[in-house]
Amino acid sequence: FYITGVIGIIFAIGFVIFYKNPEKSQKLSKEEFEYIKSEGGGVEQGIQSSKIKWGSLFKYRSVWGMILGFFCTIWIWNIFLVFLPLYLFDVHHVSLKEMGIYAGIPWLGGIFGNIFGGYLTKKLVDKGITTPIKAKRALISICAILAAIVVCAVPLVKGLAITLLLLTLALCFISAITGSAWALAGDIAPPSMVASVGAIQNFGGYFGGAFSPVVAGMIVDTTGSYSLAFISGGLIAGCAAICYWFIVKHPIQE
Repeated sequence: FYITGVIGIIFAIGFVIFYKNPEKSQKLSKEEFEYIKSEGGGVEQGIQSSKIKWGSLFKYRSVWGMILGFFCTIWIWNIFLVFLPLYLFDVHHVSLKEMGIYAGIPWLGGIFGNIFGGYLTKKLVDKGITTPIKAKRALISICAILAAIVVCAVPLVKGLAITLLLLTLALCFISAITGSAWALAGDIAPPSMVASVGAIQNFGGYFGGAFSPVVAGMIVDTTGSYSLAFISGGLIAGCAAICYWFIVKHPIQE
């Protein structure tokens, strides 16, 4: 705990010292700065206040779709966060000494899924194949269905290697959902309300995330098995596809 905390403090200090907005950076070349500006960044922009009141955001169908969809997503995310080491320890008898390696492997899939998901949706938009909203909704829906299938398959396999493969794929798909869901707030909300819509979506997510370890723990204690906890969590994750594809459709209009 001390080591992890100190690393975080050092990172925060380094960020404050070295981070500069592009237009204020003395080390950024003119060519690179122009490249950043060409993609829409580089210079701080003022945002006009929205006429929409914060409380009225809950009147919009798309906002509720994001709340419910993120509820389903973080439900399974927190099951992984809490139970992944326990599952490897209890079912596959991974020692505590080995746990740091084996329990860390699936999260590499999460890193890849988050980055590649954003890259893929951007490419679809850049090529004119679809709109930003539809690209993110499609990626989220497809990944939610794939995550559901993979998570439900986890308790059905026996070997440690195939289990780690499925866990890695599951976190890859789930992480792609979370990245695109956060980015979706920028497409759904007016510029000055993006943070509010993102926070409301996040509330829905961690409302589910607060209950999922409790429910999964009760299931494991009652049944003596992780199977139902994973299968039910996978089915709930799959419901995110329904929420994001059928409920989240239109941006909030001023």
